[in-house]
Amino acid sequence: MHVSLESIVQYATLGTLLSGLVSLVVWARIYRRQVNTQISIEISARYAKLRSFPAGLWARPGSVQPLPERNDEFTAYVIQYLSMLVLAHVLHERRYLANDLWTILNIN
Repeated sequence: MHVSLESIVQYATLGTLLSGLVSLVVWARIYRRQVNTQISIEISARYAKLRSFPAGLWARPGSVQPLPERNDEFTAYVIQYLSMLVLAHVLHERRYLANDLWTILNIN
């Protein structure tokens, strides 16, 4: 069997094209994981900041602990908390936030 230079160039071109496509797929997966990690870090930082709010703000309905009185400070905390939840929800709905990260956040 005689292998010509033209067939070698064609196989090399095909190999280069396939390796480029595989590289592109791997890059996209790595990029998506990196973005999800950055989102997770940001949401975790916001949640940690919220947890530093006064303990009285974390009363749960139905518990023996009474709800705090409504004032400007309480309203600001609630708005910050809800905005964090909405941000996470929007990111999940637009598929910027992976399902496994959404499950970890346990917001759904």
